[in-house]
Amino acid sequence: MEDNKELENIGEEQTEAEQTEERPEAETETEQTEEQTEENSEAESEKKKKSNWIYNIVIIIGICMVIGGVAAVVIKYKNDADTKSMYSDLGNEFVSVNGGTEDTEIDYGFEWVSGDDSSSYSSTVWYKQISVDFDGLNGINEDVVGWIYQENGDISYPLMYSGDYEEYLRQTLYRVNSTSGSIFIGGDNSCDMSDPLTMIYGHNMKNGSMFGSLKKYKEDDTYYEDHQYIQIYTEDGMAYRYQVYAYFDINKTEADMEDVLFYDSSDPETAITTEQVISEGDDTEEEITTEVILNEDNTYEKYLDTIASRSILETDIEVTAEDQIIGLWTCTSSGSKRFLVFAVKVDEHNFNEETSNQNSDLDALDR
Repeated sequence: MEDNKELENIGEEQTEAEQTEERPEAETETEQTEEQTEENSEAESEKKKKSNWIYNIVIIIGICMVIGGVAAVVIKYKNDADTKSMYSDLGNEFVSVNGGTEDTEIDYGFEWVSGDDSSSYSSTVWYKQISVDFDGLNGINEDVVGWIYQENGDISYPLMYSGDYEEYLRQTLYRVNSTSGSIFIGGDNSCDMSDPLTMIYGHNMKNGSMFGSLKKYKEDDTYYEDHQYIQIYTEDGMAYRYQVYAYFDINKTEADMEDVLFYDSSDPETAITTEQVISEGDDTEEEITTEVILNEDNTYEKYLDTIASRSILETDIEVTAEDQIIGLWTCTSSGSKRFLVFAVKVDEHNFNEETSNQNSDLDALDR
């Protein structure tokens, strides 16, 4: 019995010894597990920190982009507003408004037949509606060649000419960069309004400035009635009156762009096709490109027929190859289209002859 007890005691001692030997291993495994957990926790923490850092950077970049975008819009609209105000101040300083149809009850209507030398006018005082100080304007910029004025309308701006399509696209007459640019005569034209067709370009500004009001012709059926006439005064003492007779959109990406021909006044039997793209009156900025292709099959008459056939407006106004016309070219809210307004010359006045006659009268009084 005692031997059995001793054997049991020896077994218990061996078990306790084995358990004692196993404890360090278990503790080591526990410690390793805790260390691994701690390392994983640290790694996870670092990962979260890195993720949060990237997230914060993205948020900051996003905020900066939003602020930058808002700032760009604010700056653009401020620039457009400043330019509009500048042109308004320019008009107040260098253009005298002598009265309009409402102030003076002047009848600006007339009976006119194209090509008829006996055209009769019920009034010929349209050229006294405004007077322009070209000496003052040329003192600012010698590229001012005229002033364009829409009767009863919003268009009243200096007319620029540089012989190209780029200089005044994004530049005012003060030679200051501006999205509004200037109203200018195309480089393929002469600057004295002597061509059969003179193309005049301006931006379609969202605030209605420059050529921004032209779209009213197609948006408001009643607009044409009181805005039929456009006047152009030139620095050489001439005044021209034009009557709007056609307007329409053209698609710059399709072949019909080439249907709008640019008449080559140096060769009456030949017309030239041209693709002239003017930039949008918003954030978009495109360069004007001009491609000229001589085409002997296209005559000025065909050009006039194309205008008449494309026009949204239907009138009884007849235009022939003996007439001189102007085309007002601007962009639209659609980047793929341009809007053109055409007007035919119905009258002109030479202020130089007026001055000459006044001098003759004075000479007669002296005698």
